[in-house]
Amino acid sequence: IHDVFTIAHEMGHAMHTYYSNKSQCYEKAGYSIFVAEIASTVNEVLLIKHLLKTAEGNDKKYLLSYYLDMIRTTLFRQTMFSEFEKFAHETIERGEPLSHKKMCDRYAELNRYYYGDAVETDENISYEWARIPHFYNAFYVYKYATGITCAVNIANMILSDPKKVDDYKKFLSAGGSMYPLDIIKIMGIDLTRPTPYSVAMKEFSATLNELIKVK
Repeated sequence: IHDVFTIAHEMGHAMHTYYSNKSQCYEKAGYSIFVAEIASTVNEVLLIKHLLKTAEGNDKKYLLSYYLDMIRTTLFRQTMFSEFEKFAHETIERGEPLSHKKMCDRYAELNRYYYGDAVETDENISYEWARIPHFYNAFYVYKYATGITCAVNIANMILSDPKKVDDYKKFLSAGGSMYPLDIIKIMGIDLTRPTPYSVAMKEFSATLNELIKVK
């Protein structure tokens, strides 16, 4: 099943590139990394929802768990990464030394804050920041969070109103012809407002409740 999701994911990239190249001139066909993972993730969300229509028992549990983990690792965990990254840059900009201890302490603090009392935190988690390669590419990780947020919103729009596919094609066709936030607004999603994120978090909550009910 993982291979099926991989194909769906990569076909999202292919579809995005196809429509952008078809609709835009060479200079404007390339799209920003900010929107690059949206189409691929939309495909994955649509695939999950399609498979859940007929899945039962352990198969349904697997799909729901897969979806929960997708949202957790991209929306929740990557936001925590981004907050840690912001702390590191702001510390340097204030002219303060960024010591190993300071980074470990802050990372452990963020883990406790994000996961709360529901998770027993191993003290070694404080060192995890050192193995995250994305931190070498400044402010990359938050785009995972905005990407999954858009994907959940878009997938739900398409499933509730098939006419939204027309707007989605316009989004895919925009390439780099506008600012990324404006391209996303083609779908009626304003990432400067809290609503899209609330939709994504409610999706997580609803999926978790559904998993609990599965026999």
